[in-house]
Amino acid sequence: MEPNFSEPSLPADIRNYAVQQISSIYDTRESLSMVHWLMEAILDLNRNKLLVNDPIMLDKKAWQVFKNALIRLKKNEPIQYILQEAYFFGRRFKVKPGVLVPRPETEELVHWISQNLVKDATIIDIGTGSGCIPVTLKLEKPDWQVHAMDISKIAIDVAKENAEVLHSDITFHQTDILKMPDLGLQFDIIVSNPPYVRNSEKGQMHKNVVQYEPELALFVSDDDPLIFYQTIAKWATRHLKKGGQLYFEINEAFGIEVRLILLDQGFQDVELRRDLQYKDRMIKGVWTKHL
Repeated sequence: MEPNFSEPSLPADIRNYAVQQISSIYDTRESLSMVHWLMEAILDLNRNKLLVNDPIMLDKKAWQVFKNALIRLKKNEPIQYILQEAYFFGRRFKVKPGVLVPRPETEELVHWISQNLVKDATIIDIGTGSGCIPVTLKLEKPDWQVHAMDISKIAIDVAKENAEVLHSDITFHQTDILKMPDLGLQFDIIVSNPPYVRNSEKGQMHKNVVQYEPELALFVSDDDPLIFYQTIAKWATRHLKKGGQLYFEINEAFGIEVRLILLDQGFQDVELRRDLQYKDRMIKGVWTKHL
């Protein structure tokens, strides 16, 4: 039952009402997670207030915003776009339509890179999106010089805003990696989470991804699904210092193929890793040749 504004409401009743509104679209666990997020962001009701469950008087304006958010969720819109925020590595990043929502799998890639002991490294993230990778790495490794590249102006603008808000000094480049741009720089580390979902896989994905997230950042043609890995690996051979490292997030179906791309380009010590779901998800190669 919808809360009555003439008397105090229990936070637990608000939660139960909201979960009921979206339960036909999402399972119980996902519904609860999103409702808790909305309640804290819009109604200022965190989990502690839910546990205490003291009656509160709802603000009508905030309640209308909350209800509108539930309606948007029922239309499969990602909650990150509704709230214009996503959490990555424990930090809040701004996101909006046109910018890919950061994924937990990418946190695993960033953790792997952050274990690197290279001092004063110069690195670049290709296809930066919200900037979650370079901003996080700069904050975890303050002595690193960090660059980020994306073809999308929307993405670059959002990434710049995130870098500014989180006090992370990043150099941005708006350019198309498929055109093999010469930045006039050499890097110790190159990282990329490029588009890797085949168009034929759209039917296996949740509607909130297919309908709302940017195709440019997600999907590749079934005719040439490895184009970004091939191009970036080749670009890396010209822009990595000797001993430099190339990291990719990958489609679980193409672990062997991406490994062969790196080996064919001359990378050594190629290491393929699985994510927490035991799926091939990230790979690293070391460039040992002289330029």
